[in-house]
Amino acid sequence: LIISVGVAPSPAVAGDAYDIPALGELADLLVLHSWDVRGPWEDTTGSATPLHDVGRQGLGLNDFVSHWIEQGAPRGKLVLGVAAYARTWALAPGSAALVSGTNPRVPARGPGPAGQDSGVPGYLTSWEVGDMVRSGA
Repeated sequence: LIISVGVAPSPAVAGDAYDIPALGELADLLVLHSWDVRGPWEDTTGSATPLHDVGRQGLGLNDFVSHWIEQGAPRGKLVLGVAAYARTWALAPGSAALVSGTNPRVPARGPGPAGQDSGVPGYLTSWEVGDMVRSGA
């Protein structure tokens, strides 16, 4: 029997919601649900699972893991869950010129078009992303 616990990874939530040392003792695995950090519900774009938080709000995967370790979670029990899909935005007028590899946070006006398979505005499945990459989009 393996006991795993899925948890909110954000330091802002985890600090109040969990007794991290106790969870570390009781559970075999602590699964940090590190997806949908950013999404089209915000008025700026960003990665759904950012490794580093360019906004410096403690919302990067590195921030999440560091916090859990600093609060007493055993390193060997942490599992980092990440998105296997994409979130998309409709850019605000003039925002396309601002997008770059070093500036992923630009003004948006809501979710991007629905994926053909997902049917959900602002959401693309992993295979839809793969198809786009292969087609050169």
